[in-house]
Amino acid sequence: MSKLSGKIQTVLGPIDPTELGITMAHEHLVVDVECNFIMPEEATAKSMIDVQVSQDNIRNATKYWTTMKDNTHLYNDKKTIEEVYKYRLAGGNTIVDVTSIGIGRDPKALARISRATVLELKNRPFILSSKVMGFGDIHIIIKEMLPNIIAPLVVTFTFTIPSVILAESTLSFLGLGISPPNVSWGLMANNGWEGIRSYPHLIIFPCLAIFVSTITFLRIGDKLKSIS
Repeated sequence: MSKLSGKIQTVLGPIDPTELGITMAHEHLVVDVECNFIMPEEATAKSMIDVQVSQDNIRNATKYWTTMKDNTHLYNDKKTIEEVYKYRLAGGNTIVDVTSIGIGRDPKALARISRATVLELKNRPFILSSKVMGFGDIHIIIKEMLPNIIAPLVVTFTFTIPSVILAESTLSFLGLGISPPNVSWGLMANNGWEGIRSYPHLIIFPCLAIFVSTITFLRIGDKLKSIS
């Protein structure tokens, strides 16, 4: 009987079916379908060829999907790792990448993404080998797992802080969050609103603090994301 009998083949080796967990059965983490690019005849459509896909033009990306070159490929490791890590945090464990030959199949890229997110797209032989060598769980977590997840974890945490600040400030300003004698910027803004005509600085400074702290953490997150 083959060693692969009853196993699931992954980009890092075979795994037992019980290790799959929650599985996304059809996805393209890295893909290049520029082979489907069609040069449009209309002048207005030609202007879309080199446009970068964004939330502002997502409808155009759907309408001109064979015309916008940026819409025909996914091969940015950093962005993919961020998205897959969100899936991991949401409880996902396995992704089946169905990218085939001819549209950019890239097992090595999938392996990099998997290691960076501790995602069971595949098995983790470096962890299994550590167990075979007799290393304990603490050693494996510190030496094997943390180096692969620390970068996306820090980036995710940094981007989460502004959301928490805004949520807490908004709720406190509306009277649904922190209440006296505790203090928060949202509560200070709420108190300042009552005397805005006579003492406008009482609301300006708390709002300014919220704005500056939020932008600062977002900039730190962008910087960490670019160097991670």
